[in-house]
Amino acid sequence: MLEILTKLNELVGICEARVKKFDQEKAELAGKRINLAEVEKKQNAREDEIKKEDEALGKKKLLVQTIAEAKA
Repeated sequence: MLEILTKLNELVGICEARVKKFDQEKAELAGKRINLAEVEKKQNAREDEIKKEDEALGKKKLLVQTIAEAKA
């Protein structure tokens, strides 16, 4: 009986260690998710900036083309 209890205590210890490790990994993953969300937010903002710059460049090109046609 004592041997069974000893084995059960060992198993409980192993399970507790695994649960603790799982909780640590879960917390680490949550931190990485937060970082990923921040990176995604920054990337989306940069993409919006690039789109605006591209639109402005397109307008400038059209203006230059119009001026060139007027000179011709």
